[in-house]
Formats: sequence, structure tokens, C-alpha cells
Amino acid sequence: MGRPKVTVIVPVFNTREQYLKKCISSITEQTLKNIEIIIIDDGSGRETFEAVEAAAGTDDRIRTFHKENGGVSSARNKGLDAAEGEYICFMDSDDWMDKECLETAYRAAVRKKADMVGWRFSREYEKKREDISIFHGDGLVYSVGGTRPLREFPICDMRIMGYTTMKLYKRELFEGRRYREELTNGEDTELNFRLYTDIRYAVYIDRPFYHYRFVSDSAVRGYNKDSLNRYNQTLCAIKEDIKGVTVPELKEELKAAYLDFTAISYLMLCMHFVFSPRNKHSYREKVRELKRISGTEPYLEAIMKAGKLTLPLTRKMALIFAKHDFYFGVLCIVKVKYLLYRLYG
Repeated sequence: MGRPKVTVIVPVFNTREQYLKKCISSITEQTLKNIEIIIIDDGSGRETFEAVEAAAGTDDRIRTFHKENGGVSSARNKGLDAAEGEYICFMDSDDWMDKECLETAYRAAVRKKADMVGWRFSREYEKKREDISIFHGDGLVYSVGGTRPLREFPICDMRIMGYTTMKLYKRELFEGRRYREELTNGEDTELNFRLYTDIRYAVYIDRPFYHYRFVSDSAVRGYNKDSLNRYNQTLCAIKEDIKGVTVPELKEELKAAYLDFTAISYLMLCMHFVFSPRNKHSYREKVRELKRISGTEPYLEAIMKAGKLTLPLTRKMALIFAKHDFYFGVLCIVKVKYLLYRLYG
């Protein structure tokens, strides 16, 4: 079949067998046939190891790798090193995509000579499906340079920039670029800040091709006492990335995106660090910690500029409350979020 048109990279770590099967079958059943599927087992247990090997036996387009556990970035980098496709697509091992996804995206990429094609997704709860609306209009174009640059959609919007899934990337974008394996929070967003500096043409498809499986108990278990340091490390890396951008207009777009991501990081810290059910400190101690975080950079700038962020109002509210030292309001937002997790399951 010649060189694969698309390489799909799937890192796996102790994924439930039924989820993994659904993920892989959604790729093998794509209407675009000339693809390769790279599955990287990142040090999983025996059950997942055997499930990966069983999947490989069902389709000769599947290539599997087994490695010691090194994290999702390490696994994706191994996939990138082995990839041979014209375009790269990343998937998480418990998600799935519609069978027309890759063909539709690849045709758009070839027709427009695009460096990147992105599309919508749906958030799949156990008891509910939520289609995430991003931009209105199919086939929207973003381009730089030339006589008629276009900005039909904001490429640096966090609803599309915040992930490396739900996209096709031209393989050449990864020359000299890989995920930074030392980053463990927002590592995909940080990589996009670097990839975007070479994107000259991008297309947006207004269809929810990708299905993101939301597992509520994993959201509750997300507490890590080192979360603040992890987010700070990623934000510092992104700030350094932006320093090297020489195109003034793009640099301003990336600065705005950095502020948006700082705000999102603050919200994640509120939910999965300060007010997490697994944080056993008293309410007074939690408020004291959140007040300290809120008064330090880079979070202080995001809080003070909350009204100017290109985020939905529901995401801005916690920052607006923090701006006015109304930390009980922040707690209420977190409580509502966890209640919705339980309801949708």
C-alpha cells in the first residue's frame, strides 16, 4: 500500500480491556485504509500486555511496542520515533473515533495542503453524552503569510490547542520536536506551543469525530500533593517557548493562549489539589493555601485579567471569585463539579 497516509499513535497503561478493544477497533474500522497503528504498552500489567498482543494479531497494520513505564509522553515519543505516516494522529487508549474521521481529515489536509487539521469531540459520561461545540462553521481556515492570510477560527483557542488528540499533524512538524518527558501536567499543551510556530495552514472540521471517555472516579482520584510544582514547571516551559517566537502577531496570540492556560491550570489546582476530597487539610488551611497561590505569578495575572480571558464564563467565575477574595465561592464551584461527576457517572 506504500507509505501510510496516517500514523495513529496509542499509548497504553493498564487500560481496561473492553475500553482498549473499542479504541483499537474504531481505528481498524476507519474508512481510510492506508494507515498504520502504533500501540505502545508503557509498562502495563500482564492482562493489558496480553490484550495489546491479541489486538496486534487481528490486523497487520498494527505495530506494538512494550517498554518500561515512563509516562504518556515517553510512550508517545517512542511512537513518533517509529511513525512512517504522512500525518500523525494521537489517541488515548480508552477513547474512540467515528469511522469516517481519518478519511475526512486526511482529504481536507491534502486538499488544503494543511499542516494541521482539527475537529470537535464529545465527552462521553457513563450516563450522558455531551457534544462540545468549539467553532461554528465547517472547513474553517487559519493561515499565515502570503497575500491573504485568513483567521476564520482562532487556532490558539484552548478548546483546540489544549490537546494533541483530535487532530492530524503533518509529520514534518515533529522534526526536532518531541514531548518533554519531564512535564506531567499539560505536556500536550506545551508541545502545541512549539508545534504552532511552524503551522502555516490549518483547517477545522465541525464534526464530533472523537469520543473522549470521562471516568468520574479518575477525576476524583486526581489529587497529587506535587500538582502545584508540576503546573508551574509546564507554565515556565511555555513561557520560554514563547520567547523564541519571532512573528509579532503569532507571539501575541500565543501570549493570550498562555494566559488562558494559566487560568485553566489555576482551576485544575482548585479542583484536584486545594479542594480535592483527598486533601485532608482543614477548610481554613485550604483557603490559606489557595490565597497564597492566587497571590503569586503567574496565577495572579490570570486572576486580575479574568474578564479579558477567552474562556467560557463558567470557567472564569472561579478566577473572578478569587479576585474578590471570595474563596467560599470557589469551593462551591468545585463542589458542583464533583456533584455533576457523580450524577453523570
